[in-house]
Amino acid sequence: MGTTEQQHHGATDVIAAPLLPSTEAPPRRNMFAFVCATLASMTTILMGYNLALMSGAELFMREDLGLTDEQVEVLSGSMNLFMLVSILAAGWAADSIGRRGTVVVANAFLMAGALAMWLGCGYASLLAARFVTSVGVGLSVVVAPVYAAKIAPASSLIDFFITGGILLSYVSNYAVR
Repeated sequence: MGTTEQQHHGATDVIAAPLLPSTEAPPRRNMFAFVCATLASMTTILMGYNLALMSGAELFMREDLGLTDEQVEVLSGSMNLFMLVSILAAGWAADSIGRRGTVVVANAFLMAGALAMWLGCGYASLLAARFVTSVGVGLSVVVAPVYAAKIAPASSLIDFFITGGILLSYVSNYAVR
């Protein structure tokens, strides 16, 4: 009963079947790694939010701050240009202070930029705040996926969080209208 015989090209193989079911527990997931990967992935929520936030703010900046169309266009498109600086420096930063430290620095830039945009009252201050935010976005777009892939379990939530951040900014833009 405990063995099974199979015929294979004239040879008989004996395969031992287990008599009792296995009592081994399934392997435990490392919750610390999962939490770290989730937090690194959530950095991309801020990235997606900051990338798409300007679309709703454009409606009010012309009236409230008296900006011209050209100034609003520069503010909207400046993030992609400013990100180049931090994207090029992200590898060096990750080598110098580590991936986790770079994710923390990216979050600090994202939060400082958001605060500066909130306090900004003119074109120059908003452009400077967009630069600060762009540094955080550039660092997070390079380092957060690498950090999450290194530490994460098999599935990662980075793409979900980027899309969630963009959706969150569009929902908040809609709610303000």
